Amino acid sequence: MIERARATLLAERYEKEGRLLGIYMSLAVWIISIIYYIYISLAALADTEEFGQPKGLIYITSKYNALPMFYMTIFTLILMIVTTICDWRITILNRKIKNLTKNSAKYSLSQNFQLNENTLSMRLILPLDLSYALFYSFYIVFAIILRAYKSSMPLTQYILFYNVDDT
Repeated sequence: MIERARATLLAERYEKEGRLLGIYMSLAVWIISIIYYIYISLAALADTEEFGQPKGLIYITSKYNALPMFYMTIFTLILMIVTTICDWRITILNRKIKNLTKNSAKYSLSQNFQLNENTLSMRLILPLDLSYALFYSFYIVFAIILRAYKSSMPLTQYILFYNVDDT
């Protein structure tokens, strides 16, 4: 979303800058993800009552990391919805810019090429983004409900529902 917004709003700069910002953003996402998963794993291992040894992902929720995992789930859901809405707005903005530049006296081949690239990219990204948002929302809502009732159901039933949710 950020990369496409930058390509739409700052088309001339975007065309000249190259891939450096994309590389930095990807590295930042990887580093944040790795730190988060290390924290969740260490917090689960800190619960000596339930975790005498490392276990699989199904069992990784403990009293030490349940609240941060819940907040991260809600944050991810909100971020996904905001991203989908912003991608939709970028698509509309690209259409408006395209309509405005059709009748413009200042025609630039490079700007027209960049605008066509942005429009094509958003045509491909938006349906994927919408379908991902829909299915991920169902997954998150079911996971939240499942985790809320974890203590009131047998472990085998919890694992069954968790596996159903994952598939």
